Amino acid sequence: MRFALPELDAAFTDQIVVLATARDGRPLPPEAGPYQIVVPREKRPARWVRQVQRLRVVRVPA
Repeated sequence: MRFALPELDAAFTDQIVVLATARDGRPLPPEAGPYQIVVPREKRPARWVRQVQRLRVVRVPA
């Protein structure tokens, strides 16, 4: 799963991407966790990711 900077940077968008650890105040169930990437305002949850184990942020040289 990849997101470009303009999709995440408040200078470009008001879109919110969440790295969730809980749902409705409770820890995510094993089939969904330990983390989940959620893009709440997308019309279809096509880029929602469950069972996220790690997150890597990469800066690509210009």
